[in-house]
Amino acid sequence: MNKEYECALDTYNSLKHEFALVQEILEDISFGLYEPHFGFQSPEEYKTAFTTLRDRERTFIQDRRAAVCPIQWNVGGSEREGARMVKQNIKLVLRAFNGECEAARADVSWNNITKMEERIRKSCETVNKLSGSFM
Repeated sequence: MNKEYECALDTYNSLKHEFALVQEILEDISFGLYEPHFGFQSPEEYKTAFTTLRDRERTFIQDRRAAVCPIQWNVGGSEREGARMVKQNIKLVLRAFNGECEAARADVSWNNITKMEERIRKSCETVNKLSGSFM
């Protein structure tokens, strides 16, 4: 019961902290204050940075560093089938996370960028938790 209480208390404290951040951000926005996250002076600079980021993502995927599984699985006694299963699940995890990121990017605007960043962080945590027992 103590462990359950400690877990609930940790969750409460985490949510309390997040709520305080949101309140602070909303207060700033209500006064027209917005802290830019990016210093792009033109759409071309944004496009260049975005293209560079996409290239880095591709490199991570190609180098098999975007998602990893440290466990060597066997399926039906076959390491090859285990490796195939891992590769398919990594692809699924990356598709899920990248889909969440694209959805957040499509909805982002000047007044909700912090919310979208938090959405992406939460998505990462969730995908990691859901794939944790496998990977």
